[in-house]
Amino acid sequence: MGRRSTRSIGFILGVLALCLLIGGCSSKPASAKTSIYNDSAKIAEEGDSYTFTDKQGNVDSDGGDMSYKGFSGMITLWSVDNPSTEEGTLTISWKLITAKGQGKLVYLSPDGTTQVLAEGDSDGELQLKIPAGTGRIKLVGQTAKGSLSADLSSSEGLAVSGEQDSDWAND
Repeated sequence: MGRRSTRSIGFILGVLALCLLIGGCSSKPASAKTSIYNDSAKIAEEGDSYTFTDKQGNVDSDGGDMSYKGFSGMITLWSVDNPSTEEGTLTISWKLITAKGQGKLVYLSPDGTTQVLAEGDSDGELQLKIPAGTGRIKLVGQTAKGSLSADLSSSEGLAVSGEQDSDWAND
């Protein structure tokens, strides 16, 4: 091979390496997380998939107060277990603030049905009928910056657990 051929190959490999470095590695995972927001099937999955640039606050069985930045994906905040065959009631009051991007709070029933409880800027209270089995409440975001304050109370027999322990700031 001549000198000219070796330089051409080196130049091409350098350009390819630069392209991979700039755009190839980080864009796919981020887009996978942002695509969750409008995908009910992904939201209904049992596991969580999320990224944050910052998150602070706490979550426990009685509710939580949290703030976040750069949030994309879904994170389970509470599990609600009803071991009885009788329907139980979970009362949830919330204030959701979405300063940037998109954010919503979703209930997933034991049969996998999703119900949007709050989206965007929203505050309110409602009573959820909880059938036998385990349901979950998830926060879902798409490049979101915002906060959530929530209070939960349940009828006798329901077991509510905060999925992110007491310190939401730690994974």
